[in-house]
Amino acid sequence: MRAALLLAAVLMAAVTTGVSAAEEYPVTGEVVGSFKVKITKAEPVDAQKYAVVIGDRYVNLIMVEKRDLQGSGPFKTQPFLLPIPKDKVSVKGTQVTFPGDLVGRVIPAYCLNPMGRHPIGEMVVPTWEEIKDRFVQVKVVTVTGPKVEKRFLRPDWVQRVVRRVEVVVNPDRWSRRAQVIVWVTEASVPQEVSVRARVSLDVQATVRANTSAFFQLNRSELQRLAESGGEVAKELLNFFSNQENMNLMMSEAQAALDFVRQYLSDVVTAVQVAGKVEAYGKAYGKLPVSVLALVALVLPARVRRG
Repeated sequence: MRAALLLAAVLMAAVTTGVSAAEEYPVTGEVVGSFKVKITKAEPVDAQKYAVVIGDRYVNLIMVEKRDLQGSGPFKTQPFLLPIPKDKVSVKGTQVTFPGDLVGRVIPAYCLNPMGRHPIGEMVVPTWEEIKDRFVQVKVVTVTGPKVEKRFLRPDWVQRVVRRVEVVVNPDRWSRRAQVIVWVTEASVPQEVSVRARVSLDVQATVRANTSAFFQLNRSELQRLAESGGEVAKELLNFFSNQENMNLMMSEAQAALDFVRQYLSDVVTAVQVAGKVEAYGKAYGKLPVSVLALVALVLPARVRRG
């Protein structure tokens, strides 16, 4: 009898240990407001295993709401990009060790999913394996009209996006300009590395569509969560309910257009038609223009500044 009890205790301990180990993440954080994450744990990671991109300027953390990792398909919340200055960490090959004073720091967060709810609660840096079949959704507006496209959070695509936006994200403060450029970059960079097609992206309309979806979704969601969400939910609700914030983000379309011309010219022809999407749609309605098109297609569109 005693032996049976001892065996049961050992098995229970093994199961418990396995469960806790599966839930342990080396880098964790907590949402502390709009576009801000406080790092609560920062242990060494292998960037080949965990969602960390070692760039030229930053070690970029991809953080997701821990509860959302239990799902499948699209992320319901917004995965975050957090840039950590590269000279503040130790990088040896793919191994990254963080300084002790990173714990407790509040870092600006740039959302990777304009069509997702702003996260509330615990954030973690997941493994690439955990998120390889998960995707974010982004609105893409071309000269043929709007569509919603999927972007899977696989290392090759994430790295291509992150390494382009390193020139605009700031580890000291979040900016509307950088956030809008992140969205436009996601819309512009195709999922598959082998795709060499070009797309005529209406930058102004793409910014407007994603910003509108972003605010509408979060305003309605946060109204529902505010009563039980505490101060963070109230702060977020105030931000998302402010029409001026949305207008200011839309006004960054020109900055996004300039960025596309300079850093994304290999994959996108930047078009800003200032509300004339329907006219372009009639002219090119029969052409299979898509970010994921498998043929190279350059439309004779004149780029003009807004």
